Amino acid sequence: MVNMDGNTALHEAARKGNFEVVKLLIQKDPELAMLKNKAGESPLFLAADQMHFRIATCILQVVPGCSFQGRSKMNALRAAVVRSYVQGRDYSRSSHFNITTMLRRDFHLDHVNLTDFIILLIKKRPSTMVEASNTGWTPFHHAAYAVREAIVKELLLADKSIACTKNEEGMAGLHVAAREGQVPVLEKIAETCPDIWDLKDNNGRTALHVAAESGKANAVKFILKQVTEDHINDQDNEGNTAMHLATLQGWMKIQLSIAGLASLEQGRKKKIAARTEPAKDNAENHEDEEVEDKRVKPGAQEVLPFAGLRNVANTDILVSTLKATAAFAVPGGYRNHGPDEGMPVLIKRASFKAFVVGNTTALVCSFLSPGVHRFNTFVVNRKSNVKWTGYALLLSFIASFGMGVAFIAGSCAVLADCAALSMAVLLSSYFLHVLLFSHALFNT
Repeated sequence: MVNMDGNTALHEAARKGNFEVVKLLIQKDPELAMLKNKAGESPLFLAADQMHFRIATCILQVVPGCSFQGRSKMNALRAAVVRSYVQGRDYSRSSHFNITTMLRRDFHLDHVNLTDFIILLIKKRPSTMVEASNTGWTPFHHAAYAVREAIVKELLLADKSIACTKNEEGMAGLHVAAREGQVPVLEKIAETCPDIWDLKDNNGRTALHVAAESGKANAVKFILKQVTEDHINDQDNEGNTAMHLATLQGWMKIQLSIAGLASLEQGRKKKIAARTEPAKDNAENHEDEEVEDKRVKPGAQEVLPFAGLRNVANTDILVSTLKATAAFAVPGGYRNHGPDEGMPVLIKRASFKAFVVGNTTALVCSFLSPGVHRFNTFVVNRKSNVKWTGYALLLSFIASFGMGVAFIAGSCAVLADCAALSMAVLLSSYFLHVLLFSHALFNT
């Protein structure tokens, strides 16, 4: 017998957390555990979805072949993983979850541990690990998103290939963890799948691309330790490297991390160690003598191409050029006749003078920034490279600020006769600059 929603008595008991009723029903009629309601939900799924893991474990033990299926192509394993990070939160996306349900969870002495329950689900039905919902997310995607290292570890131990399973956007659990900055999850993935870092999503982006674009500095630092220089300079479908994406988003800290090339620093040390290692077995050979001559002397400094710094410089030079181009526009135009012919129309207004100051500042700094980058190409010291790059970026920032001042002052000069519109432009520009500056300062 079922109700209007297709729920049996077992469905209702599993949803409401009535352990004794569930136990009695499945002992009397185990076939009830195979039935689904109109939404496609099985009793096991409902128990897992409502965090009644003791009830769900009971169903699994009595009816091992029970249905795991749930709504929207979900399954009991996915429900358990999702609930691992919505406990104590208002999970508004689910119509079945509320604070009353949360407080009714099974807190008995024999309460089932969530991780143990997930291990049991994996053992009973391994195929549920790769089953995706309507959005293409597997249980591993959710575990990576939720920073559940223990669950991630168990899933990888059961089948490490799930780390490469992609959703509709082509993102694997690796990309999700990188986007959210979940370093503990990245560590677990690195332990099991050390060669996974070349995996790309539908946009041709690796985990480094995703972390750099999302502003997750700690994730970027961790990934840099795992990859090579070729990986750092890898381009997505639009030709962007991780450095480009970080620059476009204004993540200064990440730009400096990539420019510092932590992974290249490790490679540098390995190259120095390899060159200083004594020749073995055939020291008398002429080839060995050549190797000896090429050894790095103590205190010698290794010079390596700083590809990351070049990416910063190229991007900044392009932006500075655009700023310099915009600096030649004068608001209000020029006088076409009379004794003041050729002079700016608005020259006597204070706002126009402020425009000239801001415009000049932007122009000068836009010229100086590429010059500093050019000078930096002759500097071979790594720390000095980073320092001069920072100076160039500071000049670029000042140029941007000068452009903002010029825009506001120029708008006020042109719209002086329209006070309301002038005030609207002034206030909106002010708050926009404050917002952008605060955002950049916070992330730097």
